[in-house]
Amino acid sequence: AAYERIRSYYLTNKPQKYNQPAFGGGGAELREKLGLGSKKVIVFFGHYDSCGLEPQSSNQRRYHSPFFSSTKDALMAVRAQVDHDPEVAVVFKPHPIDKARYATEKVEGVEIVLDVNVHALLELADVVVAQLTTIQFEAAFYEKPVVLLGHSAWWGRNATYEVNGHKDLHPALLAAL
Repeated sequence: AAYERIRSYYLTNKPQKYNQPAFGGGGAELREKLGLGSKKVIVFFGHYDSCGLEPQSSNQRRYHSPFFSSTKDALMAVRAQVDHDPEVAVVFKPHPIDKARYATEKVEGVEIVLDVNVHALLELADVVVAQLTTIQFEAAFYEKPVVLLGHSAWWGRNATYEVNGHKDLHPALLAAL
């Protein structure tokens, strides 16, 4: 009962940590705007690499994300897994403080969104992919499966589809979809 009260509050009030556009028409409006039709949608919420994923030699980076050298590396690995499936789209929202340019990914089949409300993205998603962002926990309120690419607080708790290396990524994405 307590969880349902918290979930109801969250879905009604849509709290946000960072300033962002209004929710608007939510996931349905976003699906139409992005031209996704009836495709399954994987939404990857980026992590700010400078928060611990870089440099690669750091113990913190190896602990939190031992399989991917950066957010871009993780994103490209996800894209590669669904590249030949015309029924699946990948949408990527960089972390709000991540100023990296992701233009290459847009050309290579990933829809990069910057000024989009995270709640609309969560509503749109069939699957959420995350490394360490707190959005992974918020996805639970939307009852979205999470493919976890980093050792967050959920690691080892059977709450997500955990990726223990590049070989686990495709089966995790398929199971979540």
